[in-house]
Amino acid sequence: MSSVNLPSGNMYDWARTWNPWEGDCLHNCAYCYRKALRFPTLRRKYSGTARVGKLDANLYKGGTDKVLFVGSMTDAWAEGVPDDIIIPVLEYCRNFPENTYLFQSKRPLGFEKFRELFPPKTILGTTIESNWAGEYSSAPAPSERALSLLKLAGFPKMVSVEPIMRFNLAIMIMWLRQIAPDFISIGADSKGNDLPEPLPSTVNQLILSCSEFTTVRIKPNLRRLGVAESLMAGA
Repeated sequence: MSSVNLPSGNMYDWARTWNPWEGDCLHNCAYCYRKALRFPTLRRKYSGTARVGKLDANLYKGGTDKVLFVGSMTDAWAEGVPDDIIIPVLEYCRNFPENTYLFQSKRPLGFEKFRELFPPKTILGTTIESNWAGEYSSAPAPSERALSLLKLAGFPKMVSVEPIMRFNLAIMIMWLRQIAPDFISIGADSKGNDLPEPLPSTVNQLILSCSEFTTVRIKPNLRRLGVAESLMAGA
């Protein structure tokens, strides 16, 4: 059964998670928390060819009008994932229209062809952990993700800057301002992946600058990077 889970751990504290998609994530990010899965059943679920699990979750469990992050454990919009993996899940979500659904991908270009199938209350998002493409992921470059989300009209948008890595402040602010997301979520690496991380002053300035044009949701793990406590207190 593909159950709906309460917010927990390092996931968003404002959304429940539902993972109807199974199989390997083709983006293979070096810092992905899937790599640390301990339970054999979960390792099997998120291995192999992309597929849809059993669509029997009660998406009204815990009340209606919830925010559900659909597919937090994989990226169903990656290049090469077949349409028949995506369509049944979108159709199932449409049976529960009171909920708000977050679909997040490092290939937001993939959203466009399904725009007529998304549930009426949909948020589309991407991850831009830095403006530099690096060796940490097989996903499209951050610049491509930013441009694809910028061009995607007609939906509320969000951007996740997590795990935040070293970046050019001026470029990041420019990209995020142009995308004009409804909100930005910023968080640090929580798994000890030895990523190149920005200075506290740079993160502080990113938060302050983005706060001028959108809502910034700060994750508690940014404390490890020395982010100003005044900013953390307002998160």
